[in-house]
Amino acid sequence: MTARLVNLTRGQAIVEIDGESFNVNGEGLGDGTWEVFPLMVYEREAGGRWVLIQDRTRRRAIVDALRTCWPDNPGGWPTLVVAEHDQYERPLILPHDILRRVVRDFPDPDDAAKVHDELESLDCPEAARVVRCVLHLSAGSVSAVSRNVANAARDYRDAILFAEYDRDDRRLHDFSEPFDN
Repeated sequence: MTARLVNLTRGQAIVEIDGESFNVNGEGLGDGTWEVFPLMVYEREAGGRWVLIQDRTRRRAIVDALRTCWPDNPGGWPTLVVAEHDQYERPLILPHDILRRVVRDFPDPDDAAKVHDELESLDCPEAARVVRCVLHLSAGSVSAVSRNVANAARDYRDAILFAEYDRDDRRLHDFSEPFDN
C-alpha cells in the first residue's frame, strides 16, 4: 500500500492511497498538533462527491495509512494525533426524548421496534441530532425512516440540512436540542 498526504487544510487531510483519494476530517488544536477523527473518513464517489465510509475497519485502515505518510514535523507541520474518544467506538444509545418520540410516532410495537433498530444502527458524528432529524423528516413513516437512515449514513449533513433549514437557508429547527415531545 502506497500512501501520500496530498493536502492539509484547517478541517481535512486529503490522503491518496494506491491512487484513490480519501478525506479525513480533523482539526488543528493550536498547540502544534492536528487531531484526526477516525469516525469521519470519506471517499470520493463517481460523481465527485465525498461520501462517509461506513465500514469502521476500513476507516481505521485509512487513518493508519495517513499516519505512515504524515511528515515528521518538517517545515512546521503539526504533529498528528488520532482521537480515540469512546464516542467513536460505542454503539449509539438513544436519548430518552428520542425514545419517547419513537413511541409517540410509531404506536404499533413492531413498527417502533423496527424504527428503534434502524436508528441505533446509524453511525455518524452528531448521531443524536441526526436521529432527531431523521424522525422529523420521516413524519411517522417506517419506510421513510429506513430511507432517511440510509441517506444520513451516506452523508449525515444532508439530514441536518433538510430537517433544520428551509429553501432559503433559514434555520427553522435545532435538533441538537432534545425534542419537546
